[in-house]
Amino acid sequence: MLCIACANVANLILVRGAIRSREVAIRAALGGDRWSLARPLLVESLLLALFGGGAGILMASFGVDALLAIARDRLPRAAEIEVNTGVVLFALGLSLVSAVLFGMVPALANSRANLHEALNEGGRAGGATRSDKFRRALVVGEVALALTLLVGAGLLIRSFSRVAAVDPGFDPRGILTFTVAVPQSKYADPPAQRRFFEDALARIRNLPGIESAGTTTVLPFSGDWSTGSFTVEGFVKETSEFRPWGDVRIVSPGYLETLRVQLIKGRMIESTDATKAPAVAVIDEELSRRFFAGRDPIGGRITFDDSPSQTTQWITVVGVVRHTAHEGLDAKARVQLYLPVAQAPYGTQAAYFAVRSSRPPMTLVADMRAAIRAADPQQPIANAKALEELIHESMGQRRLALLLLGVFAGLALVLASLGIYGVISHNVAQRTRELGIRMALGAAQSNVLGLVIRQGLRLTAIGISLGALAAIALTRVMQSQLYEVQPTDPTTFVLTALLLGAVALVAALVPALRATRVDPAVALRAE
Repeated sequence: MLCIACANVANLILVRGAIRSREVAIRAALGGDRWSLARPLLVESLLLALFGGGAGILMASFGVDALLAIARDRLPRAAEIEVNTGVVLFALGLSLVSAVLFGMVPALANSRANLHEALNEGGRAGGATRSDKFRRALVVGEVALALTLLVGAGLLIRSFSRVAAVDPGFDPRGILTFTVAVPQSKYADPPAQRRFFEDALARIRNLPGIESAGTTTVLPFSGDWSTGSFTVEGFVKETSEFRPWGDVRIVSPGYLETLRVQLIKGRMIESTDATKAPAVAVIDEELSRRFFAGRDPIGGRITFDDSPSQTTQWITVVGVVRHTAHEGLDAKARVQLYLPVAQAPYGTQAAYFAVRSSRPPMTLVADMRAAIRAADPQQPIANAKALEELIHESMGQRRLALLLLGVFAGLALVLASLGIYGVISHNVAQRTRELGIRMALGAAQSNVLGLVIRQGLRLTAIGISLGALAAIALTRVMQSQLYEVQPTDPTTFVLTALLLGAVALVAALVPALRATRVDPAVALRAE
C-alpha cells in the first residue's frame, strides 16, 4: 500500500514538473543549477508527505479503535495496541523517507530539462520523454502490487467460504452452552458431583420450552480439549506406531441427542449405563474406520491399559456416531470416544451444559441461572454463549486476516486505477495536437478512442504479468492460511486479473472519451 501510494505521489510530481517544464527551462537558461531547479519540487514532495502522514495518523487513530471494536478478543495483547508517540514519530519519519526516495527521482528528472524542446511549445507533441517512461513504469508497478494483494484476498475469500461451508457434524442452532464448576470442598467425591449435575439437568429439562439438555467435560469450539491413548482389542499396530490416541469426552445421557449428532450404528449413551452396569462407550466414525477396519465395531472392546491382562477392564462399544469438529472447522480430524458420566472413575468436578430450546439461546440465561441455584443456591454459571457464536468465534483469525487484506487490496485497486487515469490523462493532454491532426485527417472517433485505451490496457497487461509472478511467491508464504484452495488456484488468478483489467479499462475510458472530443481547429491553433 505504501509503495502504491508513493508511486502515485511520484507520478503527480512528475506531471507537475512536466507542466512546469517551460518555467524550469527558463530558470535553467537564466543560470539555475540542477539543485536549485529540483529543490522546489522536492519541498513540495516533503510538504505532501507531512500533510499525508498527518492525515494518515488521524485515520489510524480511528482505524485502531474500529479494529479493536471488531476483533479485540482475537488480537494478541490487544490492550497495548494504541497510536502512541512512538507510532506517530515512526509514521512521520516513514513519510519523510518516502518523500525523499520517491520525490528525489522525479525532481532530478524534471531538472534535466531539454532547453530547446521545453522552450518550443510544439516540442511537447513529440515522443515519450524519460519522465513519461518513468511514470509508466510506476503505473506498471502499482498494477503489479495491486494484483498481488487482490490475489491474496481472493484466495482468502475462497478459503473462508470453504471453511464456512464445512459441516461440523452436529446442529448448533438453538443451543445455549455454559459451564458449571463445583467446589471440591463441598463435592468431594464422584457420587456427590454426579448427584448435583443430575439434579441440575433434571431441573433444566423441566423448564418450559426446553427440548433437551446434556453435559460434557469437553465442548466443541470451547478451546478446551482432553485426549488420551487407548488399546483397541484386535487392532495390531506397526512396531514403530504409537498406541491409538484421540479425544476422550465424559458425557451425560441426552448430550449427543441435544447436539443432534447422527447415530450411524448401535445406540447412544443411556440412563441405564449406570455406575455398576457394564462399561460402555460410543465412538465416532473416524475411530471405527481407523481401528475397526473390515469388522463390526459394535461389541468391540477398548481399554485404557497399555498392556491388557486378565484384570484389564474392557469398555464395550455400543454405538457409532458421526465425527464432529472440535478445535475448528478446518482442523485435522482426530478420533473421538464418548464415555458415560456415571461410569467416569474420577467423577466430574466441572462440566459444560448444552441446552436446546425453541427460544433464542441467550434468552435462556436467566432461567439456567435460576435452575442451577435451585440445585445449589451458591453455585454460579459461567461462559454462557450460543453454540453458533462459539463456531463464529473459532473463525475469528481467518475473518480478521480476510478483513485486513481485503481492505488493503481494495485500496490498492483504487490507487492503481487512479495511477492509470493520471498517466492516460496526462498523455492525452500532451498529445492534443497529434490527436487533433489525426481527426483533421479523417480519423474516426472510435480509432482515437481505441488508441488511448490501448495504452492504458498495455500498461495494465504488463503490470498483471509481473504481479502474477509476485502473487505466486506471496501465496506460497500464506499457504498455512488456506483451506482446500491451492496457492496457485487458476480461478482466483484469472478472476482477479479480469477485475483489475475491468477497473483499468474504466480508468482509461474517461480520458479516452475526452480525447475524442478534441476540436482539431483548437488543437492545431496551439502550434
